[in-house]
Amino acid sequence: MRKVILPLVLSAVVFAVAAPRAVQAQNQKTAPHKVGLIDMAHIFKNYEKFKDLREDLKKEIESSDARSKQMVAQVQELQKKMKDPTYKKDSPQQKQWRSQLIDLTGKYQLFRQQEQERFLDKEAQIYKTVYLEVTDAVAIYAKYYKFTLVLRWNKAGVRSQKDPKAILNGMNRLVIYSQPGDDITDAILEHLNGQYRKTARAPRAQR
Repeated sequence: MRKVILPLVLSAVVFAVAAPRAVQAQNQKTAPHKVGLIDMAHIFKNYEKFKDLREDLKKEIESSDARSKQMVAQVQELQKKMKDPTYKKDSPQQKQWRSQLIDLTGKYQLFRQQEQERFLDKEAQIYKTVYLEVTDAVAIYAKYYKFTLVLRWNKAGVRSQKDPKAILNGMNRLVIYSQPGDDITDAILEHLNGQYRKTARAPRAQR
């Protein structure tokens, strides 16, 4: 009798564990997919925080360019002095100028290289920061409104394009047909700008 009861008990335990998983799997199979679309290029173009960060970077680049021009002017001034016929090429003064020119030229080249690397890194960080903010907002929105998949797309489409390259790019997009409710771009953009305006930089963002 015990030999019969034990298999029955084990079967009941296995069924109790497997049944919820089977129901969950069945629900996942029968649950309809809800696909959302987002135009990331439109988000980046119209997100106020992204525009402000880019403007800050632009000002840094302009300041760096001003410093670079000062260094170039110093180099040109030394070169002008070295052309003075009053001083011979092997004179102590010429040697001093040549030494200064080599030193200043090296500093200028190093400065430009470091600044270029710094700006490229900062630009990449700006894009990364904004991209992560967008994807986080999309994840929250998708979970709330039961979207199972969100794809990137170009909301402009082909009809409004005149440039041949833009037309070809539009024809190659993955989404051929969608319903108005599938596009969540404006909702995400409105949320992001609304959150950004609540920060300390709000007066600037509203200009």
